[in-house]
Amino acid sequence: LNTKSKVNGKIKKNGYYGPVVWTANNYRTGELVDIPSHVKLTKGDTIITSGFSNDFPAGVLIGTIKDFHLNEGSNFFTITINFTVNYKTLSHVYIVKSLLKEEQDKLEALNPSDD
Repeated sequence: LNTKSKVNGKIKKNGYYGPVVWTANNYRTGELVDIPSHVKLTKGDTIITSGFSNDFPAGVLIGTIKDFHLNEGSNFFTITINFTVNYKTLSHVYIVKSLLKEEQDKLEALNPSDD
């Protein structure tokens, strides 16, 4: 967990995505932000990695929606999520090295996206 780290998360049931951030309030929860206000949300919806970065492959479970709200004047939800992993008890992790990362970085540099 790092307050400067952002992971691109996606709501599994509908494909809407945005950054998942840790607010340092609680090691068990984070926030999924920048989800438009017209999106239908339900507590318990699954949040997974989007695959839009080189850091995490698509489809890795991040957590589930705990709560959500719209700030006054905002068109985007702030969504509190319960992380699937208890980071206080985590003792073993796997680090997966992408054998195609260098090639992917070169291709992305040739065609930068707006994201």
